[in-house]
Amino acid sequence: DRHLAIIKQAPWTQGEVWDICWSQALGRFMLVANKDIFTIEPSTMAITKSPLSSENELSRVTCSDSALFLLTQGVGPTIFEYKIPPSSKNSKERRPPEACAESEYVFDIRANQKTLAMVIFNPETDKTRLDLRSTINFQRLWSVDVGEGFRCCLLHGEQWMVVDALNRRLYHVSNGGKLLKADKYAHQPWNIIQWGKFIIGIRTSEGINLY
Repeated sequence: DRHLAIIKQAPWTQGEVWDICWSQALGRFMLVANKDIFTIEPSTMAITKSPLSSENELSRVTCSDSALFLLTQGVGPTIFEYKIPPSSKNSKERRPPEACAESEYVFDIRANQKTLAMVIFNPETDKTRLDLRSTINFQRLWSVDVGEGFRCCLLHGEQWMVVDALNRRLYHVSNGGKLLKADKYAHQPWNIIQWGKFIIGIRTSEGINLY
């Protein structure tokens, strides 16, 4: 809960968990582990393997009210989009160069209604950027440099925050793609989520901090 007390727990035996997100439309958590997708029912903690799967290892999952997005691992990854409820018959694939260059890595993706935020690293320029794309035509709406950013989250007011663990920084980006702040952080921030409208959770090597 919001006091960091464990309410329920369940054993996990399906390999390494790469990412997890909440689907408001489905009322379930969506989880990716290797090539498989699982759902978790919060009231019972029942874990169910989804019929969806990938030939490639998966790294990220994110949901909007109408779609589920999956990201594959490695250089020049693919983004899969499924309409909710997800079905293999109702999907789209975004491959390079549509989402990123073939030589680039996508560290994170986060959906917000009709847009998709992507943290992208270009090894040729040694720079990382946050791109915002339309999920309708995948056109890039804006792009901003975010140091060595790794994970991102949507904030209240359709703004964004990116965490940079290597440089211990938090990048605050406006809904129009303007860098508002690049604050130093006391610990290495490895992940970030918004919890409700007014609480932010940051995972560090030491634990989880709520603000």
